[in-house]
Amino acid sequence: MKHLLRSFAAGLFSAGVIMLAAYYFSEESREELTADEMIPIVEEEGYHVLTSDEYISLAVQPKDKEENTEEKAETKQEDKKEKAENKEKEERKEEEEKNNEKKEDKQPETSSYTLQIKPGMLTPEITELLEENKIIDDAAKFNRYLEEHEYSPKIQIGNFKLTSDMDYYQIAETITDYKRGQ
Repeated sequence: MKHLLRSFAAGLFSAGVIMLAAYYFSEESREELTADEMIPIVEEEGYHVLTSDEYISLAVQPKDKEENTEEKAETKQEDKKEKAENKEKEERKEEEEKNNEKKEDKQPETSSYTLQIKPGMLTPEITELLEENKIIDDAAKFNRYLEEHEYSPKIQIGNFKLTSDMDYYQIAETITDYKRGQ
């Protein structure tokens, strides 16, 4: 065990010596830049380089100027917020007006249909009939609704009076109710 530890320590020592030699003998790590060469590099990274005089003049700037600058910045932010809020309000008004116009233009007529379900009819056939007679808008969507809510196996044979102002739940309850299908 003692021999193993000594070998490990010797290996670490040798690696350290090799790394130290590589550091001192490589010319890339020894390259030094002048101040004039560093300024463009630092500015490319997004920093600002000031001379001593510029720094001092900024540091001893009168507090009134600082306060005015802060007030101006706050005022600008408040103005931006107000403009954004006003713009949002205007957009909402325009959107509401468009929706109102659409509602006025589209006074949906309620259509009525008596659905006759015969023995052996499949759910997709029933939903397609409902879509064709403008009771529902999307047969596939209503078919998924019936499947997800487990109405499909409960559909009854008979005649069912349906209207377009009924929602999916009402239609599903109607066509699965034995008493209504008489």
